[in-house]
Amino acid sequence: MFKLYKKEKILVIITLVLSALLWFGLCWPRIRLINKLKGQLTDLEVLTENNLKLVNEMANFERLIERMKKDSIYLAQNLRKKEDIPLLLNELSRISEKNDLEVVNIKALEPITKYDIKGLKGLPIHLEAEGRFFSLGEFFKELDKSSLVASIDDLKIESDKEISPRVKAVMTITVYIFTEEKK
Repeated sequence: MFKLYKKEKILVIITLVLSALLWFGLCWPRIRLINKLKGQLTDLEVLTENNLKLVNEMANFERLIERMKKDSIYLAQNLRKKEDIPLLLNELSRISEKNDLEVVNIKALEPITKYDIKGLKGLPIHLEAEGRFFSLGEFFKELDKSSLVASIDDLKIESDKEISPRVKAVMTITVYIFTEEKK
């Protein structure tokens, strides 16, 4: 082994002290800064991810608005006028007969106001028809595909031995129409 002299010991101690000072003076603050920046970077990544989600939600919202615009245009084009009531009855009869349903009774009832939209009324139509159960399902599909804006508010399906295997359907179909209101 070798022996250190007093000057060498002092130089080694000074070197260690300077190294420690250098470490704590230069490196330690930078390491703390790096850790702080890593934390800020993580926060920014979370904010970026949240912003991307918001952008996607905005895009979905814009698509929804476009679809609502298209739907409102469709409704404006397909809501019928009060003068079209005989045509509506004929259209429902045609859809019934196309799907092998025999119309027993069809009549328009008194228009009702269901919404607070001025001039928009629901026109209930009472319809009684007989036919096969599956024909009734096809009738509903055809009604859904038609240009009528309608809902089925009341539906009763009856079956008895006299008309078996056929069924009798009694329903109220509300077709929405615009009525011109006089000032």
